[in-house]
Amino acid sequence: QRQRIGIARGLALQPEVIVADEPVSALDVSVQAQVINLMEKLQDEFSLSYVFIAHDLSIVRHISDRVGVMYLGRIVEIGTDAQIYDHPTHPYTQALLSAVPVPDPEARAHRERIILTGDVPSPANIPSGCRFRTRCWKARERCAQEVPLLAVPAVFRLTDSPARHDSACHFAEEKHVVAEEHRAVLEKPGDSAPVLEKPGEASAGTPPEGGAPPPGGSHLLRPEDDAPGTDLPGTEPPRTDPPPPGTP
Repeated sequence: QRQRIGIARGLALQPEVIVADEPVSALDVSVQAQVINLMEKLQDEFSLSYVFIAHDLSIVRHISDRVGVMYLGRIVEIGTDAQIYDHPTHPYTQALLSAVPVPDPEARAHRERIILTGDVPSPANIPSGCRFRTRCWKARERCAQEVPLLAVPAVFRLTDSPARHDSACHFAEEKHVVAEEHRAVLEKPGDSAPVLEKPGEASAGTPPEGGAPPPGGSHLLRPEDDAPGTDLPGTEPPRTDPPPPGTP
């Protein structure tokens, strides 16, 4: 309820942009879904823009059109959600994506896990040059002397590659953390992803009997689906066998 009150207070002055700093980080997963769905509904209703700050990469990809990755207070890579998640070029972004849990054992076996060494430097004593160089496996002497610009890397500047987006690295290169043939597990859920529905309702992407297909759904639970007493689809009440003859 506090999250909803905070959202209502933010809407009171009819803003065009709302900065949401970790709006669902301390919530249960089902409550997270309700808050995210509420934010998306309000965005459509009031034509809002969100600056959504979070560490949960799956939620960031679900709600964002453009994604910026920050390290020590500075954006190191920015692009569309597909560019950042499927074609990362900055070493820090690649390390972040390699840490995302992958439930598919086959995809997990084909993922390259990037383990960073050392600790995050203190913001009061930021390293010279590139801020990430003290933990980067690509670090060279140039990284300590020059601050890399947030721009399209020269290697991609004249190409039509999805890796052609801004990245603050002297030695930026595209790296697939998960092999392409096993990347479906990390892809952004499509509009036809199923959601839990109440008994008697059609799931998203499934046309109701005698009707046209409904609009695209969401991979998150709808708020009403989490209401107490709601049965999961496909469940049946326990069967009770009749008592034997002669039993009172």
